[in-house]
Amino acid sequence: MKAFLICLLVCLALVAATDAISCRTEPERCKEGECCVEFGIFGRCRPVLKEGEQCELRSITSKFNDHVYLMKCPCGAGLTCEEDDSGSAIQGKCVQK
Repeated sequence: MKAFLICLLVCLALVAATDAISCRTEPERCKEGECCVEFGIFGRCRPVLKEGEQCELRSITSKFNDHVYLMKCPCGAGLTCEEDDSGSAIQGKCVQK
């Protein structure tokens, strides 16, 4: 039983890795309203940020794939990341343009 669970976990990890890496090399894998976010050697399609959500004042993209974000997706269409009252020089909030 233990061997079966280990094998299952390895298989699931391989499937997740294959899907995750694909958005790094194939930007079209992410749907409209999503972006590819890198997590270590993997990348995952994640939803773009909505109004009021915390965002990065300066989105950082991968050196090799400019469509791959390193921390989180940018604000969605019609939104921009602006400083909020937290005083952070790194994070702000998504607001209407």
